[in-house]
Amino acid sequence: MAKCDVCGKNSLLPEKFGAVNVCKVCFMKANGLLWKHQYERYEEAEKQRCNALETVHKHNFPQPVIAAINEFFTNQMNGMLRCDCCGQPVQHLQKLGNVNICKQCFGKINTSAWKETEYEDNNGVEKNREKILKIAIKNGFPPIVVEAINGYFDSKLEKGLIRMLDSHRGQKLKIYETYCVLTTTDNFDIEESSKGYGKALKKSQPKESLISNSTAKSLARSVLTGGIVKAGINLATSAAINVAADAIAPEKAIFKVVKGKYKIDYQEYDSVDYQKAGDGENDVGYIRFRNSNFGGNPAEDIVFIFENNTDKQKAFSEIQQCMNAVKENKKEISKRSQITAQSSSTSVADEILKFKNLLDMGAITQEEFDAKKKELL
Repeated sequence: MAKCDVCGKNSLLPEKFGAVNVCKVCFMKANGLLWKHQYERYEEAEKQRCNALETVHKHNFPQPVIAAINEFFTNQMNGMLRCDCCGQPVQHLQKLGNVNICKQCFGKINTSAWKETEYEDNNGVEKNREKILKIAIKNGFPPIVVEAINGYFDSKLEKGLIRMLDSHRGQKLKIYETYCVLTTTDNFDIEESSKGYGKALKKSQPKESLISNSTAKSLARSVLTGGIVKAGINLATSAAINVAADAIAPEKAIFKVVKGKYKIDYQEYDSVDYQKAGDGENDVGYIRFRNSNFGGNPAEDIVFIFENNTDKQKAFSEIQQCMNAVKENKKEISKRSQITAQSSSTSVADEILKFKNLLDMGAITQEEFDAKKKELL
């Protein structure tokens, strides 16, 4: 127990103010429940300090207790920093670049709607920047804060970013001018996706080439129990039939899956195709990147599987355009290199001919000519 520094009575759980103790009864006289807490803004703390000191003076609290209560408020107020927006001292500040902004000013520009947002493209960044800057200027935010807001949105811009797609199945595809980045999370269900992808592949085939899995198994059974068995080779097992069926109409399809981020360079993946998602609950679509160097091996295909068609067709067209631009640029660079090499070769030949003429005139020796020719070549 501790002795109350106001009334002198012993108290089991006194309120502490620095080195002094105040019992619950005296604390209630001072209206302590109304003002003993952490203050966010300077003006509120100053207002409550005046009220508290007026009350304790009225009840004739001893000077050491009054001083301790005054110090309680002073310590909080001295620890406050000024908001770079409104200029008011506050307890807690939000960082935005190099500036500090209080919660009240942060609320004016509705940061919860845009701060830490993952933007789908740079147009989304610029659209939000314009909106927030209008609000900031309307509320009279100083240039240093406006500059910090601009800096924040500048940091969100990605060079060459055209669009970001969300599969809603654990994949995101960011489309850039010269490459794509496919992010596959742990939420991506490979088993279910391979089934959906297989179904989507069937949709992408011409109707006359489609065959049901049951029909395929019947065909396989006919082949295996007919021609092959008649030839004396008994392979008509259930496993063999299923393999033959899957070769004709696979229920699942294989593709390359890389968890995390995977860069798809347009110079390496030379073709891309697209299939929109169907209307069924589990029907999916895909954007597929293929590399002819792998000889059409589906295990090397990179596939972005989605269930919502929004912007997917447009994104596919953008990828095609970017791929074509990269290919044309590559051809142009190759053409320039050839021209440079041909020009260099012609220049060397001219130099050798010049020194050959000097040799024929007797202006240089055979040794000098051979040394110069070796240097040029």
